[in-house]
Amino acid sequence: MKIHEEKSNKKLYLHIGLVLVLCVFHLGRFGVRPLTEKSWFYNLFVEITGPMSSVMSLARSNATDFRQNYFDLVDVNKENSDLNLEIAELKQQIFELSSLKQENSRLKNLLNFTEGLARQKVLARVISWDTTNRYEKLRINKGLNQGVTKNSIVINAHGLIGKVINVSANYSDISTILDFQSKVDVMFEVTRSHGVLEGISDELTSIKYVKNSDDIQINEIILTSGLGNIFPKGIKVGAITSVVAQEHDLTKEVKAKPFVDFSRLEEVVVLLNESDLE
Repeated sequence: MKIHEEKSNKKLYLHIGLVLVLCVFHLGRFGVRPLTEKSWFYNLFVEITGPMSSVMSLARSNATDFRQNYFDLVDVNKENSDLNLEIAELKQQIFELSSLKQENSRLKNLLNFTEGLARQKVLARVISWDTTNRYEKLRINKGLNQGVTKNSIVINAHGLIGKVINVSANYSDISTILDFQSKVDVMFEVTRSHGVLEGISDELTSIKYVKNSDDIQINEIILTSGLGNIFPKGIKVGAITSVVAQEHDLTKEVKAKPFVDFSRLEEVVVLLNESDLE
């Protein structure tokens, strides 16, 4: 059975090949005639090759469409890439404008806060902190060349930050009020009682030498007293968070939280010493 099928297939292929040879021979001898001519061989040729021509035409059309679609897709991908790059650049510009707006707002607040202080001022930027992470020391980008000297006072729009302890040509080191070695004479806004403020942690200060008889209240504001000729009088420092009377002592244990958020400190104002400007 299998041998018979193979012989039948060979005969079929032979007949098809013979027809194609005859078609080619006819075209070579007589040429292509118009369809209106009554040539039985030409009509047979058209009928045989017509489906093949249709298939080839469709294949060419599909290939052309595929090629066009490919180039269109390449163009679309390039446009998307360009658009994504443009979007990224616009986002960066928006971010920079937003940062600049925030910085301008902070600087405006700084200038408004220091208008009432009758001293020359220098605007500076915090460039580093100490390694203890307790915000006791910081460094700014202004120094002797800008008029900053030792003991110059440093503030921002919220209140007192500290004072300059070391200064070079273009940089200065600041001891903040959170430094346990810092000493600031302060007074209470309501009672007008005095005490000495010292740093005890990264967010709290202690006020020493407050008498038990002084009626100190929670949330009362503390200000610089002006005593000692270092810190000008009236600069806001912080607010009272706890008051504990000590039975066997003449003073109270008072703690206060600074108004300045040292963890977010960026720009500061240095109040220049009047004696150094003369």
